[in-house]
Amino acid sequence: MRPRPARKPRAWRCRSEAAMPSYRIYRLDCDTGQRAPGEWLDAADDDEAIRLAHELGGDVRCEIWLTTRLVAIVARNREA
Repeated sequence: MRPRPARKPRAWRCRSEAAMPSYRIYRLDCDTGQRAPGEWLDAADDDEAIRLAHELGGDVRCEIWLTTRLVAIVARNREA
């Protein structure tokens, strides 16, 4: 019998640092309501994801998702 090769450690097995959740942000077209392809967003929690979406979304309405859970719908920023 041939010896089995040694397994490489997987990153998810590492317990030394907590992984940040990966959120998806979808920009919504104001006229049609269509969603643009999503972008990945790493944030420590829902509040940080919402804050980052405000910064990234600009003048467009956005949806923030964590897997299958809708976290928030962020209204577009209006400059006075």
